[in-house]
Amino acid sequence: MIDDVHGLRALSFPSFPSPVASNTGFATDVMDRLHFVTVDIDGARYNVGPDAMTLASGRAVRTATDLFFSSPQYQALYLGAIAYMDLPKGQSTIHQMSLGLPTTVWANETLRSQLKERMRGTFEVPVPDSGETRRITVEEVSIYPQVLGLLVSISSQDGDMDVVAKQNNLVIDVGFGTLLWMVTKGFKQQMGRTSGTQGGVSSMLKAVARSLGNGLQNDPRTLERIDDALRLDQPLQVDGQTIDLARCRAQADAQALTHVQELIESIGNTNDLDNIFLGGGGMHLYERILQDTFKGRVIRRPVTEPQFANLNGLQDLAEQRL
Repeated sequence: MIDDVHGLRALSFPSFPSPVASNTGFATDVMDRLHFVTVDIDGARYNVGPDAMTLASGRAVRTATDLFFSSPQYQALYLGAIAYMDLPKGQSTIHQMSLGLPTTVWANETLRSQLKERMRGTFEVPVPDSGETRRITVEEVSIYPQVLGLLVSISSQDGDMDVVAKQNNLVIDVGFGTLLWMVTKGFKQQMGRTSGTQGGVSSMLKAVARSLGNGLQNDPRTLERIDDALRLDQPLQVDGQTIDLARCRAQADAQALTHVQELIESIGNTNDLDNIFLGGGGMHLYERILQDTFKGRVIRRPVTEPQFANLNGLQDLAEQRL
């Protein structure tokens, strides 16, 4: 995707590194058409990229817990992301890398420090569509609450960063695993009103999947189908049957409402909020509920693809540090 507002070329892929099977079962010409890179983490190999889910075994489970950020799978996603940055030939150094963490994870100073050390250094990174590798050095790493990237991105796109810097802001980020929120005074977070839950897209998809059949909530392919149906408003087919999408939406909404209630309890009085920002790849599942919750308020959103809003803001923050 080309982001015309920020002038960036961006790519998204599932936060799902699939372990490499000894025998993929794919013909070579089919494999050539799939988009993925294979990275090596301490001898374990993972496929990362837009088609990683296609390459996964039927027993694969997508992780959505805080432990994920200290796992080999997270490191695999990091190297895969560097690979897809597609640095020009002859350029082998990234001077400043910005990483965003869920607010609840970012608050863990020990994990944050360990992560910074792991993400800094020289890495053997695959070159997409070549079968080759190259050595890339990351000199400096800065780690932010990822919700901050959303605040920077939307206020930058709207051209009122100077105004927002003097106001109280609620920023809500709906990801796959988490629903995150942060209240700020300007661009400084109010820690007592900053938190999150495991209330991202996955919790809503799993609630729907549980109603469709035993064990389906742990099947990433079923969750992907439900997500596509809800996001694109298209028929949902599971086990050869067409599922009532209205019923699925009601179940997803009920799950989302419990997490919105927790958000409200966490931030307390909302009368002092000057702005409400919403983004993240799963924001479409929360928009209506949040608009009902904050009746009469304008909820500010990204004008381009919402899953890239954090990325755009973190890019701005990285450039400011150069």
